[in-house]
Amino acid sequence: MRETAAVEVLPGLTFADVLREQRRSRPEQLAVVDGDFGRDVRLTYPELDDRTNRLANALAAAGVGHGDRILWLGQNSFRIVEALAAAAKLGAMFCPANWRQSADELAFVLGDVDARVVIWQDEEIGATVRAARELAGSSAVWLQHDADGDASYEAFLTGASKADPAVDVDPSAALLLIYTAAFSGRPNGAMLSHTALITQGIVMGRLSDIDADYVYLNSGP
Repeated sequence: MRETAAVEVLPGLTFADVLREQRRSRPEQLAVVDGDFGRDVRLTYPELDDRTNRLANALAAAGVGHGDRILWLGQNSFRIVEALAAAAKLGAMFCPANWRQSADELAFVLGDVDARVVIWQDEEIGATVRAARELAGSSAVWLQHDADGDASYEAFLTGASKADPAVDVDPSAALLLIYTAAFSGRPNGAMLSHTALITQGIVMGRLSDIDADYVYLNSGP
């Protein structure tokens, strides 16, 4: 009976709704843990949601809305979760690019995605990202996530409202944009909807016996 009810509810949920529910039902539970370039970051679901709301409102003030793209040019970070959830709250799309690509390959992604906002990293890959930016001639807003001060990710969201933007978002709209392997020519961007991501999570949760106490170590690229 509960599985039938879940199937009926699923098409009406967005990825942002999942975070909202985690905030409501697990207010004391850790959501993300990250070393973040020497700093210990530990955020509960309410803390993660507050930062996500600040980012979403700052992005909206920068002109990001339905169908706009946010591009991530960096390595693993808790900010990927924030940016994905912020995009979900605005009806935008989030694209985490392969940071191991060459400047020419990243320049292609920059031009193809045509992002309104690019979040980038200087440590280890900064020279390649700068070269790609010059090749692509990007006109996006660029935010450095591994720095403080002007034009940094943290400065961008500081001061923005932590109120949920409460934008009406279609669950069937694309949220995650991932580039496929280029077996011939250039790669293509595969667009995954809110519904697809939530369904995938439910299926993987059942197959892997993932419950509320499960902890996942993301150590891949």
